[in-house]
Amino acid sequence: MQFYRVRHVLRLLRAGAACIVIFLFVSFSAAAQESVYGPAAPPGAGFVRVFFAASPAETVTVDIGNVAFGPVSGGAVTPYRPVSEGLYLLRLPGRETELFTRAGAYQTVLVTAEEIAVVPDRSHEDPAKAQLVLYNVSTRARVALVTAEAGQAVIPALAPLTGSAIAVNAVAVRFAVTVGNDDSPHTVEVAPFSLRRGASFSIFAFEPGEGVVTVVDQASVEVE
Repeated sequence: MQFYRVRHVLRLLRAGAACIVIFLFVSFSAAAQESVYGPAAPPGAGFVRVFFAASPAETVTVDIGNVAFGPVSGGAVTPYRPVSEGLYLLRLPGRETELFTRAGAYQTVLVTAEEIAVVPDRSHEDPAKAQLVLYNVSTRARVALVTAEAGQAVIPALAPLTGSAIAVNAVAVRFAVTVGNDDSPHTVEVAPFSLRRGASFSIFAFEPGEGVVTVVDQASVEVE
């Protein structure tokens, strides 16, 4: 009788352990369905956002299929929004271009007074690190990201209407962008912000007037 009871208890313990493993697996799978930006894309959709390189007094509305982004003020960026996979006509007043969205992919549309560029974004999937993304939305041939105090390179120089990302440790540091060639670059400080693990921060360098300025945005997702 005692031997039977021991075997019965062991079976109960094994069943309990299996339930815990299943619970952890289901919990992890559910968490993995969301990105560090926020809600996951609906099945068959990618994410698109729009940045408008202009003075704050100006606005623009960008239509991608039946999804309207805007009005977007100058120097502002929209949250990522889901757009079903496919080929679309990206339209704004007086201009249009084609945009192809791929399921699960992220893209940033850069709008200037003269140009429209679609930049593929590297998704941030490391919850232990912060992501920095630099976009050169200016006419300057070289814009790079450096640390403000030491001038240490963080993201190498970018050509106009391009972007690049890097994962970094979430430590306290100030940043700046350098504009121009390596021999005599002009430095523009980036407004202070706090890096956070799992978060993605975008730095846009653009020209609303005479010189280059920067804005910082923490990437987010908006699902209606």
